[in-house]
Amino acid sequence: MQTYAAIDIGSNAARLNISSIYIVNNKFFLQKILLLRLPLRLGETVYEKNIITREKQVKLIKTVKVFKDVIDFYEIDSVRAYATSAMREANNKDKVIQNVYKKTKILIKDITGLQEANIIANLLKNYGETHHTKLLIDVGGGSTQISIFYPNGEMINESFKIGTVRMLKNNIDSTEWDRMIDFTLKNTKKDDLFVIGSGGNINFIKKRFGSYDNPFLDLSLLIDIYDQLQGISIEERIINYSLNPDRADVIVPALIIYIKILQILEINKIACYQVGLSDGIIMEQFYEKNPEFIKNK
Repeated sequence: MQTYAAIDIGSNAARLNISSIYIVNNKFFLQKILLLRLPLRLGETVYEKNIITREKQVKLIKTVKVFKDVIDFYEIDSVRAYATSAMREANNKDKVIQNVYKKTKILIKDITGLQEANIIANLLKNYGETHHTKLLIDVGGGSTQISIFYPNGEMINESFKIGTVRMLKNNIDSTEWDRMIDFTLKNTKKDDLFVIGSGGNINFIKKRFGSYDNPFLDLSLLIDIYDQLQGISIEERIINYSLNPDRADVIVPALIIYIKILQILEINKIACYQVGLSDGIIMEQFYEKNPEFIKNK
């Protein structure tokens, strides 16, 4: 058994994933031990002021300290911490990362949008129909990653500054929407497309509204959920749909992104396997330690 810890510092929340991987008869099996999500919302100040404020730094350090205590409890040696859009765009990111390390001994690496896309793509590329072109839409608080897998094994991806927290802060250049749509249409054919969604919001939608034994969500269902949620207050969303406060506002922008892409592609369903960046960070560590499994990725 090999146990790994992954920390994902996103624009909306921070996640700690602890998972064990068992190797039996030259095959590996993953068991998730713990997934801890804490509201952080670094993007709240980054997308307004271009910095992580002192208050957010204090909250970030508290968050990582909690994660560190849990990691120490499980006596895990292999830990990897990545930060995404908000951290990489903050003008004071180097100082923030240094402060976190000084207080917690956890070194955070701010990864690029393409690195983020690659980690998630490598995790999900074997899901779904192998004979179809697969389109992965990963929506986060600060960015959306689009990855396209072709039946011949080729993969291309791109990251776009379109995210749920960024939308709430009206911090999206309209040309970014055009760039994302152009990239998607240029590199896909709608009659041979298997669409996969990832990210905390679509994972919640799948868990709350989807079927346990069916990975697909219909476009009509997403539109219906959007119509229900956008017409009521944040408080009503929390009470009526058991949403966390930091999910209740961003879920509507997330639905807008998924719905818009599906409508433009004229695709009526999207698959969701309820995995994300932290799972990809776990597997990245596993493959580095066990390179003999890479050929089977």
